[in-house]
Amino acid sequence: MVDAERVRRNAAFNRRASDFAARYGGEEFAVLLPGLDARTAFNVAERIRAKVAKLGLKHRVSPFGIATVSIGVSCFAPTTGSDARDLITAADSALYQAKRLGRHRTEPAQPAGELTSTAPCSLPRPS
Repeated sequence: MVDAERVRRNAAFNRRASDFAARYGGEEFAVLLPGLDARTAFNVAERIRAKVAKLGLKHRVSPFGIATVSIGVSCFAPTTGSDARDLITAADSALYQAKRLGRHRTEPAQPAGELTSTAPCSLPRPS
């Protein structure tokens, strides 16, 4: 088992004073990056993923032989009537997509076109 706290401390999650990382569930973390557009948030997630792998923490049951992370990225611009649970649901879905696609990767919840935009993040309204 890998020490999740060591991973959090060493992966440089907190880059700005407003950024925040915390454990969310057993082996999951939530990283809040206020004010970022989807592309920048995705890039930060990719840097986190790469830094965790670069730590080289041995993990005997990982197919990679080291501790890696799968990341789901979601952005959210609150509006009247919006619900932060939508952000969590979207990020969780993207995380599980990353796991289904082979792990040790970052997947966006937003459509690919939004990753090229520098517009503020938003989520589609639930149907």
